[in-house]
Order: sequence, then C-alpha cells, then structure tokens
Amino acid sequence: MSKSYTKDEAISLKKSGFKSMNSMLESFIAKPLPTNPTDTDYIKKAALISKWLQQYANYISFEEKFDPRKSISYKRGDVIFANFGFNIGAELGGEHYAVILDKENHRNSSTVTVIPLSSFKPGKSIHPNDLHLGNELYEKLQLKLKTIIPKLKEESTNHLLMLGLIKEKLTSVETSEKNSTELNALIKELENKVTNLEQEIKKAEKVKAELLSLKHGSIAKIQQITTISKMRIYNPKNASDPLYGIKFSESTMDKINDKLKEFFVF
Repeated sequence: MSKSYTKDEAISLKKSGFKSMNSMLESFIAKPLPTNPTDTDYIKKAALISKWLQQYANYISFEEKFDPRKSISYKRGDVIFANFGFNIGAELGGEHYAVILDKENHRNSSTVTVIPLSSFKPGKSIHPNDLHLGNELYEKLQLKLKTIIPKLKEESTNHLLMLGLIKEKLTSVETSEKNSTELNALIKELENKVTNLEQEIKKAEKVKAELLSLKHGSIAKIQQITTISKMRIYNPKNASDPLYGIKFSESTMDKINDKLKEFFVF
C-alpha cells in the first residue's frame, strides 16, 4: 500500500532532495577537468544531469496533457529516436535510436517496449550481449533522406513563390474588402505551410548529420531492453517525420528474437 504524505512532509522532502542534488552537482563542477581519456569528466556529468533534470521536469509537467492517440501507432521493427534520460551505472542513457518490439502497440497505449541501438565502431569488439545489425538502418535512412529533403525544399520554394505573387497582387491592385480578406487568409495559410516545411527540413537535415555515425552499422543493445513512455520519443511522432516508415526487415527482427531467446529464455 502506497504511503500518503502531508504537505509539510512533501516540502521537507523537496528541500532535502534539492539540497542533496545541488551539493552533488557543485562537487562535480568543482573537480578539475580530466587529464586522462579514461577518467570521468565530472563537469560534463554535472551538465548532463542538470540537462536531464530540466527535461524530466518538462515530461512530468506535460504528463497529464499527453495523449498518445494524437501520435502515430508503432509496430514491431519500427525505428524510433528517443530520450532515455540520465541513468546510473551501466544503464543506457541519452538520446538513441531504438527498435520497437511490440507486435502491435495500441495507439492509446502510453508506453512501448524497445531495444536501444548504438553505432558500430570499426576495430572495436562487439559485446557478447549485443547484436550487430549491419547497415540496414543506415541504407534505408539514407535512401529516404535523399528523396524527401529535395522534395521538401522544392515544396517550400513553390509556396514562397506563390506567397510573393499574392502579396504583390494585394499591394499593387485595388481589391474589394472580401477579396482582401480572402487573400490575407491565403497568405496566412501559405506562411504556416512554409514554417511547417522549414521545421520538417530542419528535422531531416539533423537526421542526415547524425546518419554518419551509423555508416559502419548498428548494434542492438539486447540486455538494455526496456519499456519507455511515448513522451520520450522525438521521432517519428507523425507521418511527415524522417523516421516514419523506417523499419527493420523480418530477417533482422528474427535475429533479434533469437538473441532475446538466447539471453532471457534458454
């Protein structure tokens, strides 16, 4: 049975919690920068913890407003990009690609089960608990980005040209009040479309820049299988996002299944 707290107890716990966290972060920041690559960079650690605390607070604030039905549905093999937070010990944290394990995740479900992915680094041995997935993710993403980025840019350019023509017509020709209202509404609509397209281009360009790290292949971190809130998912959230439709083949998913059985069943 869960414990109930009084307002005074909550205030006391808040104060002691903040005090402990602040004391730890201050001690990390006070440490000198590492001179050896294998030493812990405590200043970086303090920065990452502080960043995560802010993100975590945002997630909790948004929790009651979050409606998973407004997002897309996810299925086995789909690739997502998510924030795993700042975790302890050998638990995986930070922003990573991941593969969906749910056979069919219901749209109204607020969580999804995933296996995080990391990039393969040539010359580095693969841990026995990990699975090398080859270049499938890199190739599929590269092919999609090669198609959608020019398409988005062309669409944005066409909207801007149309926007310029309408604005020119509005200022150079006498129009009735009705026509003026309609043209202004059209201008607003086109401006919104251009803004949305620019955001989509920005997302795609960001994925393109990150893609280089996957050039040598992806690693499935089998032991790090976890269930996360869909609030943690950055991409894809809708059908226009770069990762929408990117999924691993059945043969790759069968390899993941075999590794899961090896690790957890037999």
